[in-house]
Amino acid sequence: MKLSIAKKMNVGFGFALLLLLLVSIVSFRSIIRLVGDSVLKTHTYETLADLEDIVSLIKDLETGSRGYVITGDEDHLEPYYAASMVIDEQVIGVLALTADNPNLHEMLHNLEPLIHANRAFQAELVDLRRNSGYEAAKKAIETDIGTYLMNEIRGIIHEMEGEEYALLLQRSEKVKTSTQNAVYIIIFGSVLALSIVIFAIIIINRDIAERNKAEEKIQQAKEEAEAANQAKSIFLANMSHEIRTPMNAIVGMSDLLSETSLTEEQRKYVDIFRRAGENLLSLINDLLDLSKVEAGRLELEKADFDLNSTIEKTVEMFGLNAREKGLKLSYHISPDVPNFLNGDPARLRQIIVNLIGNAIKFTDRGEVVLTVGGQRSAASGQEKDKVDLLFSVRDTGIGIQPEKLDRIFESFSQAHSSTARIYGGTGLGLTIAKRLVEMMGGKIWVESKVGEGSIFYFTARFSIAAREVVKKGEVRMSEGQKPLNILLVDDSEDNRMLIESYLKKSSHKIRTAANGESAVAKFRKGRYDIVLMDMQMPVMDGYTATREIRKWEMETGKSQTPIIALTAYALKEDAEKSIQAGCTAHISKPVKKANLLEVIAKYAKKG
Repeated sequence: MKLSIAKKMNVGFGFALLLLLLVSIVSFRSIIRLVGDSVLKTHTYETLADLEDIVSLIKDLETGSRGYVITGDEDHLEPYYAASMVIDEQVIGVLALTADNPNLHEMLHNLEPLIHANRAFQAELVDLRRNSGYEAAKKAIETDIGTYLMNEIRGIIHEMEGEEYALLLQRSEKVKTSTQNAVYIIIFGSVLALSIVIFAIIIINRDIAERNKAEEKIQQAKEEAEAANQAKSIFLANMSHEIRTPMNAIVGMSDLLSETSLTEEQRKYVDIFRRAGENLLSLINDLLDLSKVEAGRLELEKADFDLNSTIEKTVEMFGLNAREKGLKLSYHISPDVPNFLNGDPARLRQIIVNLIGNAIKFTDRGEVVLTVGGQRSAASGQEKDKVDLLFSVRDTGIGIQPEKLDRIFESFSQAHSSTARIYGGTGLGLTIAKRLVEMMGGKIWVESKVGEGSIFYFTARFSIAAREVVKKGEVRMSEGQKPLNILLVDDSEDNRMLIESYLKKSSHKIRTAANGESAVAKFRKGRYDIVLMDMQMPVMDGYTATREIRKWEMETGKSQTPIIALTAYALKEDAEKSIQAGCTAHISKPVKKANLLEVIAKYAKKG
């Protein structure tokens, strides 16, 4: 029995969702376990340090008393008296630290009377020297009682240190194992989930292509293709939401974990699964863009922008990657290119990012160069203020085989069969870049020689801006900002804990609600300076809750409180839907700490 496209999508969506939920739960528990193991490891270090302190204090007792016996100088008794005052407290501290270890506890109980006996013996030496003279004290020393006590004490402490070092090795291995497990779970689960999504999309596209071949069912095939595209957009939007929701916790928690005290090895593991999460989000964005392009729903923005600044910041993004590979990365903008243009700088940046990213990925030595040249349009009328720009990205990498050049811009296509295995990627970037270039009134092509490198060219048409672009300054959290009352609304306990962790060092007061209905009730009873509202929740979603809050504010004559939408949906339509419901601004998950603080600082109520 052949499954329909909708059923295939549902099956793929179900498997991917189930897998992601499992990865989210298991990885979060692994991280918590890792933190707990790290605490135990620190506990062991503290115990070893305290044992060393006890040995040092006993040495001070013996050195001080012997020094006084030999010289009769009272100054030698200063370390003796100092050690006498704190040694009991030090022993009590070690007893507390070893409460969970019966063996160490028993050793300490054996050690205590020896320490007291040694201290009594040293005190006796001091008294003999002070009252009876050097010879009496010397005879007491020659009894070897002190030597016997010190040997016994050192033997027990040495045994305790051996026990603690064994525990340290055991706990260090547990920390290492916990870290590796967390990394493996996140990477394997994320890659497998993404594979399911891509596989589902491939199957859907293949079915659509087969149905379009049947000429006698052209109309029916067209309707099915349109329905499939719509269903695919919904599927990708839902998949994006379901992936971004757990990824919000994973990426956020990895950021928080990286701020804690970690070993170099642990920090390396944390960086690995943080980069894996960011790569997964990048792939999701590519899939969403491809879906919107194929559905004809991708639109270009029209805004004035500074071309030099855009190019400079884009190239700077790859500076670290280029340096790590030992590559020279540079750019050149022809003097005849107008600096201030009107168009879509974000989509232009997306094209250049894809081309430079590929160039660095496939180049092991040499250089990557971005060049921008232009020629003003000779047309008249509305076209006279247009300029055609020619962009090129040249590298000295592995090159592309001639028979592969015609297919390089197709979906899921890569120049070499081993490319995905060696370098990674899905083959969507150039497809999206080609569609964007065409929407900008240009074309894209490539010239390449195997083993010598490649040059990717593309043209794009822009309007010349009527005036200089005013650069917007960054909005930063003011040090003098008053404490805020914040209402955090999210049905995910992990996401609530993440946002609260982001703000725990601030002076803001956080109240939480698990659904829209609870949020509306709390908002009516309290006074809040800002609301962080998740839009997808049970009982009452964020859209309805926002409309209810705005309605209540209007009825009671209260000024509007800023409501910031937090959603795992990343499409432009979702942002617009949030604004239409009454939200002040929109943030897509995963939420970055810096972005959250910036938005709170910008929209917080004054006064």
